[in-house]
Amino acid sequence: MKEEEIKLKLVITFDVVEIREHDWGNVVTCHMDTPQAYVWRLQNFVLGEHIPTPSTDKQTHVKACTISACGNFAILGTEGGWIERFILQSGISRGSYVDIAKSQSCAHDGEVHGIENKGKDDTENI
Repeated sequence: MKEEEIKLKLVITFDVVEIREHDWGNVVTCHMDTPQAYVWRLQNFVLGEHIPTPSTDKQTHVKACTISACGNFAILGTEGGWIERFILQSGISRGSYVDIAKSQSCAHDGEVHGIENKGKDDTENI
């Protein structure tokens, strides 16, 4: 396999939380034109064990990410308006965010450009 085939594309955004760095991956990166994010173990400077991929019906590129203040969750947003939360330790999805007021199956109509986790351990207010 050629080196170009295994290289990841350019990083477009990332987030890091130090609180759980000795337990599991504590950095999440989003890469240009990529439908998944990557989790890294900063302690060892290596890719983590899991590659979170949003489970939306329409596969679109991941454009935004954040890690919860507690260091347990990565939250990803896509260009299709989908937002989903993953457990960093296992890579398992813990649900998605939808706009119930508009009866939509995603968070909103447009691309997710950024995600902010407001406050300590507050993954319900993304």
